[in-house]
Amino acid sequence: MEQTKKFLRIEGVVVEALETDLKVIDLLYYPDNPRIHSIIESEYGENPTQEQIEKKMQSLEHVKELKNSIRVNGGLIEPIFVKDNVVLEGNSRLAAYRLLLKDEDAINWASIRAIVLPSSISADQIFSMLGTMHIIGKTPWSPFEQAAYLQRRMTTSRKKIDAIADELGLTRASAHKYIATYELMVNNDDLVRDKWSYYFELVKNGAIQKANENYPQFSIIETILERIKDEKFTDAKEIRKVGKIVGAEGEVADEAIQGFINETMSLDDAVELVESDSKLANLTAKVKNFNITIANENMSLRQNITDVGLSTELKKLFAQLKTLLSVE
Repeated sequence: MEQTKKFLRIEGVVVEALETDLKVIDLLYYPDNPRIHSIIESEYGENPTQEQIEKKMQSLEHVKELKNSIRVNGGLIEPIFVKDNVVLEGNSRLAAYRLLLKDEDAINWASIRAIVLPSSISADQIFSMLGTMHIIGKTPWSPFEQAAYLQRRMTTSRKKIDAIADELGLTRASAHKYIATYELMVNNDDLVRDKWSYYFELVKNGAIQKANENYPQFSIIETILERIKDEKFTDAKEIRKVGKIVGAEGEVADEAIQGFINETMSLDDAVELVESDSKLANLTAKVKNFNITIANENMSLRQNITDVGLSTELKKLFAQLKTLLSVE
């Protein structure tokens, strides 16, 4: 069994590790890995068993694809990271190996290449390493997984979100939005990764946030949260439509908002109502501005009325106005 020393720099500290082969059956999944946590928590809660984690992981399409890739390549391209037999990074690869061990030749897939970290490495160093790999590294997590990571990193390290964002090269604004979105999902008891984009659109939408303050009687955000949880929106883009409705101004704004809130009007009908009103308001403004222009240029028009081009255009305008206003 070939062993090689590795030196990793984590949070400015050089950590000595060992690259070697480990028995697949001895390894454990790491429930606190942000990807594992985001996949498992909504189904099994905070303390899933190893059996539950493996069952869920092996049901995922990307793990099945990874199994085939590993078999074709004859093994891993990159080793997993392990501490005290717990796979800190590479849980999908472990799940794929366990499938190969069960379905294929048990001898060939009995061992897996791993970088073994010292037992002394701290939880904060672990999360720092994972963040470096999956947020600014070459294998990025999804936004939901990144948000779960940021939340748990804040908990384990007790660092402020701005400091964590700076470490990872994330903008502070993005980090705050990710945390706000994740916390909104937690508070709404709807920690489903596939719904991330709905909640993220809600957090980003300034019109909705403002309208929620301006129209407290409608409980706008509460209504949206209920409908996201009940899967009443067809996709996340519909949250933007809600923003158009509640952010509208003019006489029909209240009607459109109430229609949406009370479900007496479809989302598209409410959007059409406020957009039509907005177009009418814009058209009215243009006509008003044109009227002001004509009034200001009244003397000049009178002085140049004999000009053929000007006279022709004024006659066309007069004819169009007569038709529009249905006058003789």
